[in-house]
Amino acid sequence: MGEIKDPWHSRPIDVHRWSDHPEVADLVDRIWDDYLPSDKTSGPKPKTAFRHQLRVLVLDLYVAWLEDPELSIGVSMCPSSVILGQMAARSSLSSESPLSQNH
Repeated sequence: MGEIKDPWHSRPIDVHRWSDHPEVADLVDRIWDDYLPSDKTSGPKPKTAFRHQLRVLVLDLYVAWLEDPELSIGVSMCPSSVILGQMAARSSLSSESPLSQNH
């Protein structure tokens, strides 16, 4: 992954991005199976499945790249963040998601 050249050249993630195309589902499944942990996690179960969250993320990254390959997507992980609160209310993006873990 390349370094972000300009962190101000970004936009918040669009949590409403979705596709039912089988190719998208297959890609998300391959990414999940090859790079992310199993579905078995501890703690409360989020309203939206982690794979669903991954699909939203992958699609929004792709759309952003099509618009501008230098554009970054931002997600505030601060519990008091307005954006995280809106995302949680609208799509249940969880800060406990394996997608949000720093490895």
